[in-house]
Amino acid sequence: MSEGERRPRWGWVVTCFVLGVVLVVLALFLEDRWAWQGTTPSVLVNVGTTLGLAGVLVSR
Repeated sequence: MSEGERRPRWGWVVTCFVLGVVLVVLALFLEDRWAWQGTTPSVLVNVGTTLGLAGVLVSR
């Protein structure tokens, strides 16, 4: 491996992606099951999407 080459930490990448998916699914479950709309599901979706994208973008 050359000096400038960086390798992703796959454990961190997969964990971020999985946590993002879990948060998005939790938000969808809360809205569907209990008709709970408002700030909490929106925040869960935003944070879940951010974590999912972070996992994908860090791997590049």
